[in-house]
Amino acid sequence: MEQHHFKDIGMLCFMVSNAKEALHFYCDLLGFKFLFTFDNPDGSVFMYYLKISDHQYLELIPRKSVFTEEQRFHHVTFLVEDVKNEAKRLLDLGVQLYDGPVSMGHPINCPGEVHSGGDRNPAFYIEDPDHNNIELMQLIPGNIQAQYE
Repeated sequence: MEQHHFKDIGMLCFMVSNAKEALHFYCDLLGFKFLFTFDNPDGSVFMYYLKISDHQYLELIPRKSVFTEEQRFHHVTFLVEDVKNEAKRLLDLGVQLYDGPVSMGHPINCPGEVHSGGDRNPAFYIEDPDHNNIELMQLIPGNIQAQYE
């Protein structure tokens, strides 16, 4: 089997029942740094974005979002050197790729369909055998995270 091309765990994303308590826990108690939010069209917060360490982040999504009350874990992000090469490799192995979390994304059928997300980094999603969402992302210059490094 070919060696993997993963560089690091880049991000974890948790669903939270109380954003204020979660931000207090992760920022005030654990010392993570609040960076920014992604907002819904109505102006409410969709996601809080925190910095754990260089190139490692935590996303917190209030459960009142589009996800079910039972969800706590949303996805993990693995950083890769070249996201399009990784997409091609996985497609060649028969892995289904998605342009967003599997429950919301659309299938990707070729590496050219991989595009950048809200943070400006190209990424795609796959799911493991237990249907956990896994994002594969390439950090690129000019991404939103780099503004806070």
